[in-house]
Amino acid sequence: MEHYALQRGWHPQGKFWVPIEEPLSLPSPNGVKNAEVTFKLKSILFGSIAIEVTAGGARLDLVLDDVRDYPITFARFVQVLTAGGLPHAAMTDETWCDIVINDGPEPDQCRLLIDNTYPGREACIDTFTDRKRLVDAFRKLAWEIGDHPYFAHHFLYHGLPIDEYTRVAEAHDKDWAAGLQQGIYPDDIDVEDALLASRIVEGLTLPADWDDETARFRKMMRSLEIPPDWQLRFGLRAIVTIEEVAYLIEPPNRAA
Repeated sequence: MEHYALQRGWHPQGKFWVPIEEPLSLPSPNGVKNAEVTFKLKSILFGSIAIEVTAGGARLDLVLDDVRDYPITFARFVQVLTAGGLPHAAMTDETWCDIVINDGPEPDQCRLLIDNTYPGREACIDTFTDRKRLVDAFRKLAWEIGDHPYFAHHFLYHGLPIDEYTRVAEAHDKDWAAGLQQGIYPDDIDVEDALLASRIVEGLTLPADWDDETARFRKMMRSLEIPPDWQLRFGLRAIVTIEEVAYLIEPPNRAA
């Protein structure tokens, strides 16, 4: 139950759970300095979205997992930030990483805390930064994710359909083994992964009835407009109609 709440942007504070759009208290900012924050989308591969964050001389890596991290929570976080709010969410690294926005010392500033406690990726950035530039950086990152050619095959539907995925992977393994033997391919795991990744996108046909769902996800990341039915399922708004009650009891077969 706790993980379910964290995935949707809720955070425990004392005896209460604070929703994503309500400010989360942080310790006093002693020693926190100003820095410009940048995000770099490194890759979308095999069920993971890899992001590099820099702030001044500090740097850390974030990973969105295709099973335990939700694009909807990411979009909601940026949506609240864009609207002038102070969002927070454990929205990356399988909810091991807290990302929190607080007010800054100046009206045009905010405080950004990224505290990644995922084993092997432990790192923290705590900085004051220009709010407008941070909003622009998050929006650009969201757009790049939604616009990425690998977003569907390698994140939304990674490993699916199973039969098709297995067919492409097995054909790749045979070709790679033969290519290594003939000296066509280098003995380099990164090269092999890159080739397999491209073959999955080029050779694996996703079912046509998934097209609408893919388009909805891409549009959400580009526009930060979350479809009403997804808002409902994620507790981002209240139930207002009988039809919505029925939807929660037996939702359509969607990938959200």
